[in-house]
Amino acid sequence: MAVWSCLERRIMHRLFFSTLSILMLTNVLILGQDFEVSIQVDDGVDSNNLVLGVNPDGTQGFDSGMDLYAPPIPPPGAFDTRFSILGEDYIIDIRDNTFNEKQFHMSYQISAGNGPIVLHWDSAHLDSLGTFLIVDDITGNLFGPIDMTTIDSLEVIDPVIIDKMRILVTPFAWIPASSIKVTSPNGGEIWQASTQHNITWTDNIVGNVKIDLYKSEVFSSNIVVSTPSTGTYPWTIAVDLQPDIDYKIKIISVNDISVFDMSDTTFTIEWGSITVTSPNSGEIWKAGTPHPITWIDNINENVKIELYKGGIFHSEINFSTSSDGTSNWDIPFDLESGLDYKIKITSVNNSDITDFSDNNFSIIGNQITVTSPNGGEQWIIGSAYEITWDDNLDGNV
Repeated sequence: MAVWSCLERRIMHRLFFSTLSILMLTNVLILGQDFEVSIQVDDGVDSNNLVLGVNPDGTQGFDSGMDLYAPPIPPPGAFDTRFSILGEDYIIDIRDNTFNEKQFHMSYQISAGNGPIVLHWDSAHLDSLGTFLIVDDITGNLFGPIDMTTIDSLEVIDPVIIDKMRILVTPFAWIPASSIKVTSPNGGEIWQASTQHNITWTDNIVGNVKIDLYKSEVFSSNIVVSTPSTGTYPWTIAVDLQPDIDYKIKIISVNDISVFDMSDTTFTIEWGSITVTSPNSGEIWKAGTPHPITWIDNINENVKIELYKGGIFHSEINFSTSSDGTSNWDIPFDLESGLDYKIKITSVNNSDITDFSDNNFSIIGNQITVTSPNGGEQWIIGSAYEITWDDNLDGNV
């Protein structure tokens, strides 16, 4: 009995349980069963537990870490019970979890003078795992089939004559509970108004989903009332959406509103911004020379750069350039002088994202002033005279 006690202690830790393994059929997630069922066999004095089950890694042979061999068969008159398959005996016999019938062949013998044999099992939840039938393993027609999902025990009155049982197990496929999991934005993201971002999620549902925006845990607006559950949706954030740090996304099954998920933590919506840094106040630039226009922004799209004079649009410097913070400006040679110029930089996607130079800067226009002859002079043919002028040019005239 010492060997059986050790085995019993191990088996009692492996009583009935059910977990899941995964395979994919068409578009529906199907879960193969993964379970073990403990069957206690006793003759009124001695007893032992056998375990049968299915597992995605199970086979008809010995599976290390799952199956347990039976000890040698004791002599007649000693209690014994075991499963047998392919010439090997098991206390724990785990098979594959495909959706076809598995046959577990059980044999037993009573201790001298004891009997009958009684089998005990826990029928709770068996009907959700598969079909479980018991027949004799002599002809298969002496009794049964007995449905193990409807009773908890079976008594064999004459275990000498009927000393073998066959347990027929066919696992069910299992379709899990529907679920949705938001993956982005899921917390910590910073997205700008007027830009497009992908809302992403995982799910195991068939049908459309609704996507809502929440602010401070309170419904804010519908993003889309129904879209296919493909796992991604391109969201163009409204240009006037209030900037804040407390937004979440909620995704709900259209067919079953009890199936939903929300961002784990909040994400941020911010407004795009541009800040002109040069020319920004008091600079004096000369017409015909190159200068860098610089700015700071938090946008991804291109920007437009314009020149204003006296608060009125003057000319376009660049209708679209990368928002990389700098653009070289070759000031036109003939741009007139002025103390009242400003630069305006604007997002090409959103005209509300814009900035002007804080104060005016100056342009010095190119000038030539003839000083001689300048009117009234009388010069004699054949004589030499100096022509004079003033200019602010760097090159020849």
